[in-house]
Amino acid sequence: MSGHPGSFEVISRNASGRATVWRARCGRHRQWDGPTYEAVEDEWRRHVHAETGTMPAPMGDKTGRETPR
Repeated sequence: MSGHPGSFEVISRNASGRATVWRARCGRHRQWDGPTYEAVEDEWRRHVHAETGTMPAPMGDKTGRETPR
């Protein structure tokens, strides 16, 4: 999305190495933390939709996710 690039990273892992906190960022302006990649990706996607009127398609697990309009 032009002007609203998303980046996604693991912030915290448990003792077995499983990701427990993910972070999504929209450029340098907004960020969201959550328990899964899909949770933070959806926050970023909603933000892009609110700003541009277009929702990016989900990139992670697509089951039960909001669809682009």
